[in-house]
Amino acid sequence: MGSGYAACWVDIVEEKFIKKTCPKEWDVWERVSAEAGLSSYELTEIAENVYLNLKPKNEEKKAKAVRMVYLSLFRAFKKKTGLGLELGYHDCDNDGDRYDGVDGFYWSVSNVWQYTPAGKKNKHFIRTVGFVNYG
Repeated sequence: MGSGYAACWVDIVEEKFIKKTCPKEWDVWERVSAEAGLSSYELTEIAENVYLNLKPKNEEKKAKAVRMVYLSLFRAFKKKTGLGLELGYHDCDNDGDRYDGVDGFYWSVSNVWQYTPAGKKNKHFIRTVGFVNYG
């Protein structure tokens, strides 16, 4: 299997909005995630597991602590906004392009988009796809 470009997109939310919406949970998240000293990959993997409702087997103590505070932040944010929250990471230099809209850690939200009445009526015939253009 070859490798090539792939289209990705996220709905970014600023940290200051998360802090304002869930100040207590944010403070705990910042402290615990910094103290854990995990890599960007480990932090985003924990966030993805929470988003997918997965509990890893043989989880290290510091990873479990980060997962629990992330889960608390995730739930509080969803309760207050109705949006899902996910921590992501993108490395433009190694995995992307200089024109990418994100580089490093980012917070994204889900449950943002909905069909129009016409789209809802015909949604079984519609699929959203991504593509990149090289050249």
